[in-house]
Amino acid sequence: MEERSSLLPGREQHDQNGAAPQKIHLFVTPTEVTFLTEEEYKTRTQPDGQGIQRTSSESDQERISRRKTQPLASGPIVRASKTWLIAPVMALLMNVGIVLAIFFLDVLPILTQQVTVTIIPKSQHISTTATLDTIQSRLLPPLTLTKTKTVNTTGKRHQDAEHALGTITFYNGLFSSQEVPAGTLLTGSDGVQIVTDQAASIPPASPTTPPTYGNTTVQAHAVQAGAQGNIATRDINYGCCGTSILAQNTVSFQGGQDERNYMVVTIDDLHTAVSSLTPFVTQRLHIALTSQLTPGERLISPSCASEVATDHQIGEEAKTVTVTLAAHCKGIAFTNASLQQEAQKTAAAKVQKTLGVG
Repeated sequence: MEERSSLLPGREQHDQNGAAPQKIHLFVTPTEVTFLTEEEYKTRTQPDGQGIQRTSSESDQERISRRKTQPLASGPIVRASKTWLIAPVMALLMNVGIVLAIFFLDVLPILTQQVTVTIIPKSQHISTTATLDTIQSRLLPPLTLTKTKTVNTTGKRHQDAEHALGTITFYNGLFSSQEVPAGTLLTGSDGVQIVTDQAASIPPASPTTPPTYGNTTVQAHAVQAGAQGNIATRDINYGCCGTSILAQNTVSFQGGQDERNYMVVTIDDLHTAVSSLTPFVTQRLHIALTSQLTPGERLISPSCASEVATDHQIGEEAKTVTVTLAAHCKGIAFTNASLQQEAQKTAAAKVQKTLGVG
């Protein structure tokens, strides 16, 4: 504990009544400060039952008043720390940065954006048609050009073997009728076998002078398929099948054919030939018509008609087919000056009618 004593500052040694000023004792400890008056001080410091007579040449009041007093607090003055300002300042700076970033990234591009305005004038397409009656023109002499081309056929066909067909006539020399069953086999002079398809009922002969044979005709066919079954007339001509019966083919057999592959004409064959002929014919006709123009004239696309002729029809058996293309054309010539004049006149009238005057 530290003891300090002092007179009240700014006071005289004696007041106006001549009384001595009040003396205060100050006791300072680490935890508290205690003020004591002179009387309290003496009471606490003077031993009980003892009265100590101070014999000092100077009074205690004067001695204490001259004692140098110490300040109530000692040591360096501690100033308050300012670190608490850092967090608010940093938060303020971050908010300002965010606002600036939004401004420069989003707002500023919009404020500084350039806008291009394109003005497109209204337009309208006007077309018109003029006839040759009002244009100076002339009809050129008609031309005909013919060109022929032969191409190989591409159609493929297969033919199965077929039996030859014909008839057999039976003659009866008896005066009574006779029967020849169906399936009767007959052989011709060239060895070709023929079989009947029907039963033959032969009437009797007539008793005339000389007698007239009774006869009947039935269908028959060659036993073996192929062209060899096409036997000639009376290739079969001999007696058979009973008494006084004669068998005869009075007409030749037909329709017998061998198995084979063959070529036929197709529509594609004709198109191939015509397609190769058309450019040549068109070019030649254009040259021929152009040669008839005079200086300053132009040719209007000619009007042409084509005819196609072939030596074989579509589906007909043939290894080649010859196609003939004949083109007949009429040309019209006109002058450029006349066309331009009429076009300007017609267009002006169309514009005035559509858009109006002014």
